[in-house]
Amino acid sequence: MAEIPVERESSFPWWLLLVGAALLGLLLWMFMANDDDADVYTTSAAITSVNSAVSLDDAVVTDVTGDMSFYVRAEDGERYFVVFDETPTPGTMKEGMLDINTGNVLDIDGMIRDRTFTMPATVNATIPTTEDMFIFATNIDK
Repeated sequence: MAEIPVERESSFPWWLLLVGAALLGLLLWMFMANDDDADVYTTSAAITSVNSAVSLDDAVVTDVTGDMSFYVRAEDGERYFVVFDETPTPGTMKEGMLDINTGNVLDIDGMIRDRTFTMPATVNATIPTTEDMFIFATNIDK
């Protein structure tokens, strides 16, 4: 009887590897091209877009208007109203973890909000009628 050589085929089809690589590439493209992040403004750009992130470096406090609000003048010369949230500590000279005074130089990260923004219940600040937008600070470093 004659022997016929039989070669075993690969048990995994090559086209599945090709489809898998294409799907992986598509997923990577989707995650890398995702531009849903808010625009981040620094002091080199005018802050005009509500609900965008903002980062101010070396902003100088010009006026303290309350326990949780103040005005700063940024490096670009613009003046911004800032509101922040902190846990008050009644009976002490320093409320919460921040003691902000006129002349302080701060790095501020936060979001640009408009007058219709609903403040958290813990925030004790009033937006001046002259301000249409303000910075709601999420991080302040001295």
